[in-house]
Amino acid sequence: MATITNSGEDIISNSLDVTQLDIADDPSNSFEDSFEIPRTVDDILNGGFTRIGLQFPDELLHYSVRVFKSLERHLGSDKKLYILADTTYNACCVDEVAAQHVDADVVVHYGHACLEPTARLPVIYVFGKRTIDVDSCVDALSTSLRQKTARETIISTDVAYAWKAQTIADRLSQAVEDNMKVILHGLPPTVAYPAANSGAPAGVKPGEELLQDHEADGSPLGTDSTQEKPTCSDQKQSCGDTCTSCDCTVQQPLSLAQRAVSSEPKKITADESTIIIYIGPPSLKLTNIVLTNRPASIIAFDPTVNSTFEATGTENRLLQRRYAQVNKAKDCDVFGLAVGTLSTASYLPLVKALRAKLQKASKKVYTVAVGKLNPAKLGNFAEIQCWCVIACAENSIVNSKEFHVPVITPFELEMALDTDRIWTGEYVLDFSQLLDPSSKYSLEAHSEGGNDQDEPIFSASTGKFIKHRKFNKDNEMDVPIAEGVDALTLRTTENALQVMNNSAAGAYLQTERSWKGLEVREGQDEPSLLESGRAGVARGYTLPDTLAASESQSKSN
Repeated sequence: MATITNSGEDIISNSLDVTQLDIADDPSNSFEDSFEIPRTVDDILNGGFTRIGLQFPDELLHYSVRVFKSLERHLGSDKKLYILADTTYNACCVDEVAAQHVDADVVVHYGHACLEPTARLPVIYVFGKRTIDVDSCVDALSTSLRQKTARETIISTDVAYAWKAQTIADRLSQAVEDNMKVILHGLPPTVAYPAANSGAPAGVKPGEELLQDHEADGSPLGTDSTQEKPTCSDQKQSCGDTCTSCDCTVQQPLSLAQRAVSSEPKKITADESTIIIYIGPPSLKLTNIVLTNRPASIIAFDPTVNSTFEATGTENRLLQRRYAQVNKAKDCDVFGLAVGTLSTASYLPLVKALRAKLQKASKKVYTVAVGKLNPAKLGNFAEIQCWCVIACAENSIVNSKEFHVPVITPFELEMALDTDRIWTGEYVLDFSQLLDPSSKYSLEAHSEGGNDQDEPIFSASTGKFIKHRKFNKDNEMDVPIAEGVDALTLRTTENALQVMNNSAAGAYLQTERSWKGLEVREGQDEPSLLESGRAGVARGYTLPDTLAASESQSKSN
């Protein structure tokens, strides 16, 4: 009882376990170089932004004041800077909600980022330059690769180590066998505009993919690294205004408009003959790479301990848990869509598509935006039997055992609703593949199984017979006539009989809730007479004559 009636002071004095990152303590980099202050200033000035939101994760918040003052010193007083902390959802996503509170026209996102395309605001990414021992990395990876037989190697990095990715790729290509091709996966962008935004600089098609995979020497994949650069006569737009002859091969540096791309890098595609190298500590990104590239062999290098480890094989147990969650979801009739992002460009179309899919399958669906997910929040919606999380790819998979009902991804929901589909182990975390009608993973590409209502259904998780409740498009339960005799009946003023079908919440209240409200005590208490009460406003109520007389009499006594 004490946990309910305490004063609540413990939540104020409770200390959070936050590990502070020391990305600015590398002696080889200055503070401004670690946080890319000069480049950030150039991007802000070139973009013409005036109100800038600086979004920091908890682990970098102790640097926020120094970064703020440094940017303010370079930009001047005509630019308004705002520090955004305590993100609405996940720190890897751009917090457009907090940015709109200060009317920002751009967000500078610091730290780790999931790189999901934003819906409204442009973003300047500053990933930080985490320390990495290039020599140890190349030696460890080359030793591991000599034990493999593969025709190509794809290098992907945590965004904090992307600044050394090209150097590592060059060194690694020299250390491996000649018949092995080393490919550097598309590097993360530094500036990104919304996927559907008319405010992008001229020459940029919003959502256009300008990132390319590169050979180890930096040349785009599929091109000859030794060929000459295009000349003026071949490609006039490749030359700057300073050209003086038609055979000039000098190109201007990429402008802000040329670097402004859709913020989602190209998906890694690999097969059995491919080795994927991931540079970074164990993370959600590594988990996603392992799940979505099962045929490939995956080697990870952890710069924090300077060692490699095999990531392949770790996905089997995770996939087993996910498959068990899908089987539990097949038994559910009431679903909740937990919106875990408000900035990802495609979250609204996905919510709409999932609601339509669930309603077509005669399921009850609620849509809830609860911020950062935790069991306590979702536990308030006890009537919901299964949750589907709509979040960025790095936060879609919830493996915590503390949730009392299954928590699945949109792809897993699609598999649960399509009872005729056999899961082959493929895994999809990309929203665009679920929304693309031409994709085999499209939400519109599969049926919801048979419609034989007399066919017995047995749970794949428990083996017991289950009977699904059917809901119509208005989220009301379809009750057969024989079962409707216990439904609530009302008579209107015209004496017309109405039958109120049970809702999901009402049915849960009647069958599952142990406490259903205040006790009625019908026939046990003597009825009281209705009397006129106080009237007026709170600062001065007016009493009826009878009530005023009784109060004055009680005071005199």
